[in-house]
Amino acid sequence: MATTETLENIFGAYVAQDTLEEAASRIVDLILSYPEMKEEFVSILADGIFRASAGDASVAAAVEQSGYHVSGTDEAGQYCVELLELINSALFAQQALQANAAPPRGLI
Repeated sequence: MATTETLENIFGAYVAQDTLEEAASRIVDLILSYPEMKEEFVSILADGIFRASAGDASVAAAVEQSGYHVSGTDEAGQYCVELLELINSALFAQQALQANAAPPRGLI
């Protein structure tokens, strides 16, 4: 899949006034179809967290692309943290489901 995600795109296109849980679910669906995108999403959100902690106002502007209003970079960073945690939790749950669905080896 030839696309380059940005923090603005993640919040503007995937969150887009929905809950972070709904956005995480859409992102996980995309990652399951295109596993190479996991690193890109994780890296972008981690970078957003780092930049927000450094006071980079562009992180707040990116989060506000979603329709969420933030009071500053600290709150914007928290949105990045929460979205990243939701994505990781959903991916872990999906992997657990797939592991449980696999037939035991040697029985087939």
